[in-house]
Amino acid sequence: MKKSLIALAVASALTVPMVAQADATLYGSLRMKINDMNANGELDVADNVSRIGIKGSTELFSGNKAIYQFEQNINTADGGAWGTGRLASIGITGDFGTAMVGRMWSAHALWTILPHHIGENTGMNYSAGYINAASPADSDRLHRVGNAITYISPNMEGFQVAASILADNNGDGEDLDAYNIAAKFSVGDFTVAASHVGVETATNADTTALSVSYKADALYLGARYMQNDANGANDDQYSATAAYTMENTTLIAGYANDDSWVEEDSYNFEVQQKLGKQARAYVAYVQQGLAGFDGFEAGYRVDF
Repeated sequence: MKKSLIALAVASALTVPMVAQADATLYGSLRMKINDMNANGELDVADNVSRIGIKGSTELFSGNKAIYQFEQNINTADGGAWGTGRLASIGITGDFGTAMVGRMWSAHALWTILPHHIGENTGMNYSAGYINAASPADSDRLHRVGNAITYISPNMEGFQVAASILADNNGDGEDLDAYNIAAKFSVGDFTVAASHVGVETATNADTTALSVSYKADALYLGARYMQNDANGANDDQYSATAAYTMENTTLIAGYANDDSWVEEDSYNFEVQQKLGKQARAYVAYVQQGLAGFDGFEAGYRVDF
């Protein structure tokens, strides 16, 4: 009996440090929405880009850290069905910066798109320049990019640079599908960022973006310009986003002008209510000029 107790105590003592050394985080965001848009003429309950993932790091002998992340779409409106993969990358981070390989957010998205994507309604994505490309494949090269090798520099007194290459994935004989170079500078409450995505495929859909934002206390202001050079079309997009927070309530407005085919304006207005540390609800109105629809949307989100 005493031997069993001693063995159990030793096993427990060995297990606790191993658990303490593990640095993996399971996280997710479950999001549902109800919308009534004139595009389909009916009330609809839908998933609002829910996701679940795991991320973490572990110490290396060099003093740097190995990092990893895996994230998957999940459709809450369809019995929790798994969707497509969002992120899957491994890398190293340290004083030299961060190097990663796999599928990840591009610097183009991190520095010139996501800072303006502050609303919950999907129409706000458009005003943030989230949807603007010659094709879905080119759109993918602007946001979450696969087959990527990326380097992001450390923060050097507010200044950072980043570079990515996307290895060939379509068998056209080219070494690269695309590349991305970007820079960001923050001083006080202001941040300015610039990014260029060069596409080495038949579409030649190069994209250049400039982002400016201001965030102080309860106020956020952002503006963005993007040019998409799809086969020489030189499509321009201008967008602006503003938000003001009063305790647990945030008022958000967005505007975008896009000349991809014809000159079109889009507007978004949203009221977001924080219900707890990791839960929020919203109501929104979106008028999507380019897509030709308008209507209302309400949603609920719980993070973990």
